[in-house]
Amino acid sequence: MGRRRNQARRQGHALPLTLALTPTLALTPTLALTRHTTKGTLGWGPRAVGGFTTLDEPTYLRSSAAQRLATLGPWSLGGKAGLLFFRQGRLHSPWGAGTWGIGADGAPTMSLGKCGAWRLALDDEGGGFLAEHAQSGRSVRGELPEGTDPRYDGDGDAILAATAAEGGGGKGGTMVRRLLGTGPWVWTGVAAVGFLRRGVLHTPWGAGRWKPHDSGDGTIVASFVGEEHIVTFGECASFSFRRVRDGDKGVGSMGQQKAAEVCAELDAEHV
Repeated sequence: MGRRRNQARRQGHALPLTLALTPTLALTPTLALTRHTTKGTLGWGPRAVGGFTTLDEPTYLRSSAAQRLATLGPWSLGGKAGLLFFRQGRLHSPWGAGTWGIGADGAPTMSLGKCGAWRLALDDEGGGFLAEHAQSGRSVRGELPEGTDPRYDGDGDAILAATAAEGGGGKGGTMVRRLLGTGPWVWTGVAAVGFLRRGVLHTPWGAGRWKPHDSGDGTIVASFVGEEHIVTFGECASFSFRRVRDGDKGVGSMGQQKAAEVCAELDAEHV
């Protein structure tokens, strides 16, 4: 089992999760998802990395900066798009996987593998940040896509309240709030999919939309590349989907990239 996991990590495939769930939990996907985001998977839980502790769920719920980073996006860094901050301190980037958390001074900090640790200073309006490299002191700019509204719906952890586009307090709202900012999700073996605020769906094939299904049964509708999919979340942070047009089916789960090794756009000569 250990050899299979190590091989999967090297190949950047989705990894099985190590949650021991009872058959009862298999019938309650929102509870299983909460258990996952609280516990972490395969060593992704809170731990000291690069002088900071990776984000855990209690810190996420307390920190408006963490909520902003995880539920908005995708961010660009050094002009390179595709940076996603996920709950439980997981980071997906154009260069590979990393970790992130909130430092003792309250500032977000991320570790990009061999590309080093970076301290983030968010703009007052929340639509961008300046990332300072811990080792060299050089800085690069991080930004949201043009046209993205970074404003809160309220103060503090009120950013977790689903907006009208995300279901609000109506049918499906509970699942939406649990799903926001979790990941990285792997769709039929391809990463990363992210469920962001105001119904924004990040996929490897381009931007899409997501919302709770009208049934209110915990399923969601994910739309991208002109296709609608009905997505059902199961145990151990996994999901299955059915394409509306032709009934084609598939599965997915949480996964991770290979750790970042070379970040050309962040090197001194490019900054």
